[in-house]
Amino acid sequence: MITGNDIKVLFRVCNNNNNSQVSPLTVPGILAPPPYFELASGSGIISESSAREEVERRVVCDRSSDERSRTSVVQLSSELSLEFKTIEKLLPYNCEGWGRIGTSTIVTTGEFKRLQEDLMEELGNRVVQVADFCRRNEIDADLFRKLLPPVVVAGTTTEGSWQWLGHDRTWIVGTAFHEARERDIKKSLVHEKRPREISTVLADSQLPSVLLTRLVSKLVKSRVLEGTIESGYYVPEAYVIERQNSIVEELQRNGLIATETLLKGGISNAKQFIHDKVPSARFLGAHFVTADFIANIEGLVLDKISREMWSDMKELDLRLSAAEEKVLRQMILHDLPELAEVAGRIVSKDLESILEESSRSFAVQQAETVWKKRTLKGKNADGSLKSQELLKYLTIANSSLPIVVLSHFVDTIHPRALDVFSRHLRGLREEDIRIAGGVFVEKCYIRFHLHLISLGALGDASLKTKLAADLLEYTKSLVSTALDKLESALLQCDLDLQPLRLELRTESSKPLLTLQGIENGLVKLIQQDLGLELPTEVYLEKRKRGMLEEMQAQLSNTEDPSLMLLLVIIIIYSSKTPSGILKTTGYVEIYSAHF
Repeated sequence: MITGNDIKVLFRVCNNNNNSQVSPLTVPGILAPPPYFELASGSGIISESSAREEVERRVVCDRSSDERSRTSVVQLSSELSLEFKTIEKLLPYNCEGWGRIGTSTIVTTGEFKRLQEDLMEELGNRVVQVADFCRRNEIDADLFRKLLPPVVVAGTTTEGSWQWLGHDRTWIVGTAFHEARERDIKKSLVHEKRPREISTVLADSQLPSVLLTRLVSKLVKSRVLEGTIESGYYVPEAYVIERQNSIVEELQRNGLIATETLLKGGISNAKQFIHDKVPSARFLGAHFVTADFIANIEGLVLDKISREMWSDMKELDLRLSAAEEKVLRQMILHDLPELAEVAGRIVSKDLESILEESSRSFAVQQAETVWKKRTLKGKNADGSLKSQELLKYLTIANSSLPIVVLSHFVDTIHPRALDVFSRHLRGLREEDIRIAGGVFVEKCYIRFHLHLISLGALGDASLKTKLAADLLEYTKSLVSTALDKLESALLQCDLDLQPLRLELRTESSKPLLTLQGIENGLVKLIQQDLGLELPTEVYLEKRKRGMLEEMQAQLSNTEDPSLMLLLVIIIIYSSKTPSGILKTTGYVEIYSAHF
């Protein structure tokens, strides 16, 4: 007996060898069974053609005859008791008008037609948002694109019943609807004289801005509308011309205008526009300024410099940025060569000489102050003038000048002021030396020298020795006192008086040699240490006559017989001998003690 399993085995063998040229089961006169599929339930088999017809009947169907608008691979597999891969193989790929959502859901031809009709109806009445249509109809973007009617590509143009909107293709519009809205916009804007926000071009419309902008741009580009699009506004060309004229008037009226104002006025090439309309205007960076504006600023700068010796752009409240102030400052300096820039400020080129003259006066004043403060013997006056002291003085004397300007000039002026200070301090020291040294020469050296040369002219050796001893004693007192006064007067001079003082304190049996040593020491002190010239012979003769006149005056005024006798002897002797005065003034006092 043949069982059901035996029959299955026979069919499988026939099905596997159906495509073979020679089948071992082929019997002449007996037809081979057609291809078939076993049912997944295992309860039977179904021929491939029957299974294909069943699948196609469920996919390619009209809603009027089949209420099911959508099915799926899972549902078909369950209904036909076939495997998923078998259902996929049997789908009617050669038929149009159906589609899929993802990998499982199948949209039948009836449903596909309905979706296509709904989409075309919406495209005729409004702009369709792809995501919104897909959400409402529970489909995906791939099926949405399949619903669209085909378009014809002719060269570089595409013709059809619909168009994409936006770079990301999130909107779609019907061609007829697009053309109708284009006509509406043209009618709305063709006589417009003022800027119009594009979103309000069509009243009570819910059209997306991407469509409105596209339509207005197309009309502007084709010159159907004469104007431009700026920041979401349609700006008529007549308004642009009017606004450009007002910009020129504003520049000429105010003297400056911001480049931002020109850009808002629809002027893309601001520099060329201003050059054409106001050739004399100059560009600062974010503003244009007229020649009159710059001339006015130059006048304000000069006026402020005349009052306060400096000027700054910020003080003029020009509403300019720091970078523009710098550009304007360079323009002013170019136009006014008598001005200079110092520390970001504008000053007169004469300011440095003014401050330098003031610094010279201060340096002289400081040198005199330092010289007067010297008190300690052997200590030099402080020979320095610090830049901080100079800056402080100039700040007080020129309170209107900014500290940064003064600091700049102090760096330049201080070395020259320090030189004035040093030279004046040196001059004060030299003047003290000249005065004190002159007194020393007059009161000490000349007296001593006249006595010494008179002593040298004596012929009597014993008298000469006696007078030399007396003169040495007198000289020690005279010179020691004079050296003390000189040293006290010249605290700031490093005088080496020790050798001369030692010479004065020396006890010697040869007073003439000692006197000559003192003479040499005094000459060295005067010429080398004090830098003075020795008195000339003419001057010495004059001083000698002066001393005689003093004695004559003293003779006429005295009533002392002994002093009168001594003075007469000296005067007569001095007038009769060419050797000079033997004793004078203070030296006379030594002899007057013997009478």
